Amino acid sequence: MIPLAHGTLRRAYESRGRINRLNWSQGVQWYGSGQRSLAYAAILTGVMSTERTGGSLFAGTFGAELALPLLTSARNRTISIAAPTDIEGQAVAYAMADHALLGDGLFVAGAYLDDSKSQLGGVVAQTVLRYTVIICLIVPAIVVIGDSLTDGAISRAIQSIFGGGG
Repeated sequence: MIPLAHGTLRRAYESRGRINRLNWSQGVQWYGSGQRSLAYAAILTGVMSTERTGGSLFAGTFGAELALPLLTSARNRTISIAAPTDIEGQAVAYAMADHALLGDGLFVAGAYLDDSKSQLGGVVAQTVLRYTVIICLIVPAIVVIGDSLTDGAISRAIQSIFGGGG
């Protein structure tokens, strides 16, 4: 994520004609965390209160402790993007973050950030496959329920259409 963030930050400064004002030492910062680290959230809260940030990205294994930095982000009126993998963190992100990447949003984040055709093609392929699986699960359920209500009339109709049944 750090190289992606540096590249995005550099492009933003270049598009505004202010590349000479970019300070790499203050642009993107990384703070490692332990699992369920309330101390980590407290450190983020303190840093976010003293540093001038344009936004925050929280991605990884976050639980309820994600509420602390998201609250600080809201108080500082900065954009927050949260992509937690745990269900508690997803609930907090949905309620408090400006943009929450939940579920498959985590896996299509590249398409949000880049306009490349391969990224968009991957998203389209995932969507087509998702709906194909849904249809493959729903159609047999409809046939079974319909057969139980109509004494097998739906199965007989399908057999007569496609042949078979001996």
